[in-house]
Amino acid sequence: MVSGLAAGARALSWYVVSSLAVLPWSFANCHLQPGGQDSQIVVKELATSVRANYMLQTADEPPAYIIAKSSGWLTGAKDVLEKLNDPNVADTINPSTYKYRTTLTLETGDERYAFVNTLMWVCSCCRRGQEGESTSLIYYAVNSVS
Repeated sequence: MVSGLAAGARALSWYVVSSLAVLPWSFANCHLQPGGQDSQIVVKELATSVRANYMLQTADEPPAYIIAKSSGWLTGAKDVLEKLNDPNVADTINPSTYKYRTTLTLETGDERYAFVNTLMWVCSCCRRGQEGESTSLIYYAVNSVS
């Protein structure tokens, strides 16, 4: 769970599944720093482009700082997407009735975590309205250049 959210920031539950690489690190070791930015652009039939940029701080001493950038789409039938926008109903919507996919890149100048600079992550997401506007994410590491 990424913690340390700034007031008003969207809560994220990040679960790392690394099926193609064994990593000595996970998002659970990080705190989301105040600030950052996310945007959503709703287009025809309520399909939504989502983008976010955040700064993560590791629990190390001294801490490392990692920039996280994600982008993707939430798509599905208009009636399903309307229900997802209602926090009282969102949890009841079967995630197989819509697609919520993003990519993630990480960037740091800290040598201890330099390996994240060469990873690309893909994500399958699930909207959870009762968790305070949160989204559950499962990220998969899909490549490493090193």
